[in-house]
Amino acid sequence: MPVSFPSFPAAWYFEQPETRRQELIQALQTEGAILLKNFPLESSHSQLELFAQDLGNPLHEAHNLQGGMLCLIEVDQSTPYPAYANTPFEFELHTDCADQQTPPDTVVLQCEQKSETGGESYFLRLSTLLAHLSEDERSALQKPDFHFRNQKFPILSSTTSGWQIRYNRLYQEIHRQSLSQEVGEQERLLNQLDQKMRELREVFQLQTGDCWILNNKQNLHGRAEFEAKSLRKLKRIRLNLHI
Repeated sequence: MPVSFPSFPAAWYFEQPETRRQELIQALQTEGAILLKNFPLESSHSQLELFAQDLGNPLHEAHNLQGGMLCLIEVDQSTPYPAYANTPFEFELHTDCADQQTPPDTVVLQCEQKSETGGESYFLRLSTLLAHLSEDERSALQKPDFHFRNQKFPILSSTTSGWQIRYNRLYQEIHRQSLSQEVGEQERLLNQLDQKMRELREVFQLQTGDCWILNNKQNLHGRAEFEAKSLRKLKRIRLNLHI
């Protein structure tokens, strides 16, 4: 798969990142993401957790390590039904926690071990996608008619701080067997949306030691398929920024 340098800014990891907190937050709000190179790798995870706590309020989730803030993203062969992120399959462009009433605004992904082949990262700014949507498509995507587990939400929302998106096609696929004719039209709309996303997305390769920080409400991210035996490993923390 052809890869390129991402369009969002990159910087070398710096000591005492708390001294540049506002700079990082501004980059997330204006550029959508930032890549910190050479972030310290350590088995204790303490440096990454301290970094996340300085940026915002991390979410503690039951499926994380010891129910804390950090989740390991690697192939999990210990269960027949792992979380989708813990499979080697392609994960199309999405936002995290799309099924929650209030998704976190930021996702931190540290690459501890890159994939030998495959596993390229996807990125797409919402602003880029909006420029390629018709008024009818925007209007349809703002209707609170889309299934996210046992709830329905709009995919696009216009707020005082700008446009926001929540999206994970997997949730709509779960409900596909019970779709009515009206939702059949919705499925065609989502197929068109997915196609535009594939055409517009940026593709790049996370390197070992990269720390990718994303605005989760104004961007989408994903990854390409990779081999099941791959040692690819990421650490993930979801949080809400201190603003």
